[in-house]
Amino acid sequence: MKKIGIIGGAGPLASCLLYQNIIQEAYKHGCKNESELPAMALINHPFSIHMCTTLSAHDNKPLICSVLQSCVDTLLQQDTELLAVACNTFHVFLKDVNPGNAAFVNIARSTLEVAEQQKLSKVLILGTPLTLNNQLYTHATIECVATPKREQKIVENIINNILAGKICKHDAIILQCMIHRLITKLGCDGVVLGCTELSVLHAEFPLSSSDHNNMLCILDTIKILAQKLVKESFA
Repeated sequence: MKKIGIIGGAGPLASCLLYQNIIQEAYKHGCKNESELPAMALINHPFSIHMCTTLSAHDNKPLICSVLQSCVDTLLQQDTELLAVACNTFHVFLKDVNPGNAAFVNIARSTLEVAEQQKLSKVLILGTPLTLNNQLYTHATIECVATPKREQKIVENIINNILAGKICKHDAIILQCMIHRLITKLGCDGVVLGCTELSVLHAEFPLSSSDHNNMLCILDTIKILAQKLVKESFA
């Protein structure tokens, strides 16, 4: 069984949720008690909100890569073999981080694999400006559509609320209405919660996968990452 290393803190609630989902997925995988769960190491680095979400994060690239590398080096000292970042946005910088003898499990790639398995043709990507502008989500056969500019402001406000520890039903209702309005307008058959803070909101106030007119596949990136980590750990 491969030991899992998690870089957390962007944000901390998403990191907690990933840890919880890994345990739940391990039990589904067949673990009968705590002694059979995969070994894990979690670092919670106090990243700032602006470092995680804004386009100006590119200006902080050397600092971000340095911090990520330091976290990786610490996890490697714990004999971790699988690495994960509980943040979509920071995957933009992983190509400049050396994982040593371990391997990163990519949250975007894992999510698009599920989208392909679900035979989706067009998905709406909800995420930070950095995630969208760097086209973290691209696929050869699945059209990945960024949130329009006006609605993107709504998504950013909700993400910032969650990063500040504010998880409220009102935000979930706003997001739900916005999603179903956009999928009707854009013709999407799936939506990617491409920011792990949105997974936190979804865990607390589940987004509906249907309304009167549409059926929708909701791709929860935290849950998908947890599933992939467990599968790779036991492999």
